[in-house]
Amino acid sequence: MSEENSYEDRLLIAFESNATYLQSIAESLKILAEKPPVAVTLEITEDILTEMQAREMLR
Repeated sequence: MSEENSYEDRLLIAFESNATYLQSIAESLKILAEKPPVAVTLEITEDILTEMQAREMLR
């Protein structure tokens, strides 16, 4: 029974972490959208995300 709880706890933590990450993306997009005349495109490709993550890791 404790293994199930442990698995459920880990799953909940993963969902919460993903929700936090998605919330930060949404907040960033909102900030960008509020800055005219910047055009914000919501089509972010996997390659761009991968490049952004790589650059962040190098900082």
